[in-house]
Amino acid sequence: MMRRRVELCFVAFPRRLPTHVGGWAGKALSTQSRTGFPALSRPASHSGGWAGIMLGTHPRESTSQLSLLFFQDLLYFDQSSLQFFDGPKNISVSISPSGEIVEGRSVTLTCSCDANPPAQNYTWFKGTSLVSTGATYTVKKISSVDSGEYRCRSSNEHGEKLSAALTLNVLYLQVEVPERVIEGGDVTLTCKTSFSLSNTPIFTWYRNWKRLSPSTDQLLLQPVSREDAGSYVCALWSETLRSPEVPLNVRYLN
Repeated sequence: MMRRRVELCFVAFPRRLPTHVGGWAGKALSTQSRTGFPALSRPASHSGGWAGIMLGTHPRESTSQLSLLFFQDLLYFDQSSLQFFDGPKNISVSISPSGEIVEGRSVTLTCSCDANPPAQNYTWFKGTSLVSTGATYTVKKISSVDSGEYRCRSSNEHGEKLSAALTLNVLYLQVEVPERVIEGGDVTLTCKTSFSLSNTPIFTWYRNWKRLSPSTDQLLLQPVSREDAGSYVCALWSETLRSPEVPLNVRYLN
């Protein structure tokens, strides 16, 4: 059972307040109640006033039912010093930048929660593997291998909490080339995406970083020649997303 630490300080004044309250002061006597918490005591200087401090630990399910004894002369108490000490709750994970996560960019995950005192320790998990510690987790150059479910666990001296999973999908492109390319044959290079395309986007192709004319997800080399050998890259969305370079080796006929 999780337990919540409660500190309550209050001052109660007599039913009939004097004309000039300024300078009123009382001294609470230290006694022990049957519940094990410090009991309220009548201040020595005023027969009608009450002052006291209650400090203790209560089961979580009883905190909403925390009650005070009402005395005959009790009229008012000040709750400004009421404090609840809790383990983390309402824990969540956010991602920056928001929106689509493109391969090669920097991505930061942030863990936040409500806790008193504030959470002191944060641990990050990808699946079941621990990947980092701290309130934030940054991947400076994200790639497809970073896709997966991420969770954050936060803790303080009163407990710990594990967040719900945040699924990170990294968008990437990959140029697929045949394993064996012989000069004079027909070769098709394909720009493979890690996601579904809802429309017909414009692809951009490069060979040795020189732009080529095709604008679809396939590049046809018919017939392929030794001049076609080199590094190929495809790109999407005005080159916002680019594939890694992939070499094309052409075997020559004697």
